[in-house]
Amino acid sequence: MQRKKKYLVFSILTLIAILSSLFIILDWSGFIFNTYDINDPVSLNSSRIKLLVSFLCTLLVCIIGRDGINKRDTRRLTFIFILVFFADFNFFIGNAVLGILTFGIVQTLLILRNGTGFKEFLINSKISDRLRFIITGIFILIILGTLFRYILYPHINSKPILYVLLTYQLLLGCSFFTAWASLKIRYFPTINALFAALGMTFFLLCDLTVGMNLLFSPSIYRTVASYLTWIFYTPALILIGLSGYDINSHTTLK
Repeated sequence: MQRKKKYLVFSILTLIAILSSLFIILDWSGFIFNTYDINDPVSLNSSRIKLLVSFLCTLLVCIIGRDGINKRDTRRLTFIFILVFFADFNFFIGNAVLGILTFGIVQTLLILRNGTGFKEFLINSKISDRLRFIITGIFILIILGTLFRYILYPHINSKPILYVLLTYQLLLGCSFFTAWASLKIRYFPTINALFAALGMTFFLLCDLTVGMNLLFSPSIYRTVASYLTWIFYTPALILIGLSGYDINSHTTLK
């Protein structure tokens, strides 16, 4: 990575850190001093800052260029993050349905991206490894289903919402599994796979709070969930974005 590019990446990450500090202060100061609106706890200024953070994370991926793992992965990740920003913009303007549908596409593409090499890995692995992978995947889906069942499902009052949530839960579980499986598949360098896995862990926690914010009635629990969302979401975007950089290459470390 050239020195100018290195400074640009560092500047973007620094700006994201500053903006994140601002929206955390805006959110939690109102909560601490009890000045927030329980029906709409997130202020417009805080929402604007969060949208800007999403844009900067997208920019971080769009400038990968020759410093990516390969051209195919860079193109994939760039398209994914453009969709992420589109989804965040729809949430910003109040179009939650389109935002959720877009995030469903995002998770599908992340499964394909992080699961690159999965088929070849299964073909060349032992039967015991295959069974271990299947059992692990089922276990993750059961745990995630249990969390959704007892935290979110009691607040669902229509079948369409239930079907949407069940579909997204399945995609999220598979995306979480493939991200961590990438460490074993070894298509990506270890540090990149770890970034993707940690990023998806934060993404999962973020989506759980998003569900609470959308389904819960106005309460202190919904308020706290709405404030936690971007605390989880920001590192998720940063880590997944950085997983697209060829961190191990000599050109990256120059």
